[in-house]
Amino acid sequence: MKIPDSKLPESLEQIRDFKILSQMAETPEGEAQLEDLIQKALLEYSGHGLPHAAWSWLLAKNNRLTDAIAAMDQAMELGPEEFRVVWQLNRGMFFSMLGNGHKALKDMTESIKKSPKEPTAHVLRGLELKKLGDGLSGVLEEQIGLVLNGTITETDLYQFIYQYIFYTSPEHLKSTLQILCEPLHAGARAFRAEMLMNLGIPSAAFHDYQVATRLDPKNLGFLVRLEDIQHNGLMASSPLIQTENPNCELWPFYQKLLDDYTQFWNSIVIVPDHGLRIGLIEKIFGRASKHSTFDLNRSSWNMFCIGLALTSSYWPLSLLGPKLSDSIANNQFHHSVLQYNEIKVRADQIWHALSFILVITYYIGMMINLGGFIQWILKCRIADLQAKLHSFHLLMRFPLMYLFVLFCTLFVSLHIKLQEYLILICSEELDSIIQMLR
Repeated sequence: MKIPDSKLPESLEQIRDFKILSQMAETPEGEAQLEDLIQKALLEYSGHGLPHAAWSWLLAKNNRLTDAIAAMDQAMELGPEEFRVVWQLNRGMFFSMLGNGHKALKDMTESIKKSPKEPTAHVLRGLELKKLGDGLSGVLEEQIGLVLNGTITETDLYQFIYQYIFYTSPEHLKSTLQILCEPLHAGARAFRAEMLMNLGIPSAAFHDYQVATRLDPKNLGFLVRLEDIQHNGLMASSPLIQTENPNCELWPFYQKLLDDYTQFWNSIVIVPDHGLRIGLIEKIFGRASKHSTFDLNRSSWNMFCIGLALTSSYWPLSLLGPKLSDSIANNQFHHSVLQYNEIKVRADQIWHALSFILVITYYIGMMINLGGFIQWILKCRIADLQAKLHSFHLLMRFPLMYLFVLFCTLFVSLHIKLQEYLILICSEELDSIIQMLR
């Protein structure tokens, strides 16, 4: 973690950075010299927190963790303020080493709240969350730390979130960010557990309720729900008490992450070299390649327009084809050798072959048009429809599947009826025009 760079007396400057202390204490002789240096600073600057913090570090190195925490308490009480964030994170590490995960998380969380862009704090808290049994929050927190230290980009983080159903929608991501803001809030964990049950992931919900019961062991509802999920999995009954959104206020740092991801979610810009695998639809209609990103909105619009163009070409060609066939057969001037019937048969054969191709093109265009419309309405790729379905409550999935099939059927029926209507209207108009020309 970054050490404040304020000017200090020489005896304090020597013990400012714990990394330097670690190098000095590599040998027994060096450790003895370091202890003398710290004791001298304690006598000379007893009212300054830095000597107490250095002494705390040395005690922790020798596994005297209880004494180390007491010394760090003294350092934080004395200050100065600019060092307290670093010292609080270190005290959290000492609590973790002592096996007191709750106090460790409390200190690490307070440190991150005061200095949210410190990567080491996020990584350490991620590890502590995983030790507590909360892998979902821990992994996400570690990824945030990797972004802050430059190991991965923000786009990589958004793609990581998007690929995992636990966080994929902004609502699911928010439930995890609420836990990161208040990791010891039992209600926030119960709320996320029910969201995970709705996604059909009872194993993850079980772990959340397990942590919630540790944080609030007197809550009978949590205990009953935990046992029900453990024995019945997806078939578990509804909770005795409806879990409500804890409405934990997101810190500005996490709120910005949620806002940025929501913008990403609404556009779904995917970099082919680093993001999701790009399929044929994305390559053709989204114009995605190794050198060009895939944009969902652009792909949906292209699919909708191309599909509409293909279907719209059906009715004028279906009208002009038979008329052209009759015109060729009746044109005796250009076909004086062949008889009328022979010309008529050949023209009809050609038209039947073309009409078959035209019908196939029409249905392909209708499917492309429907695909673009679905992508635009649901804000997800055709390839991600299954993941989108799993984001809804388990009991809602089957009705939604039937509604989806009904919608597709109505869409196709509307297309066909519209073509029939256009052909009927335009056929009458075309016949009247031909009669006028004759």
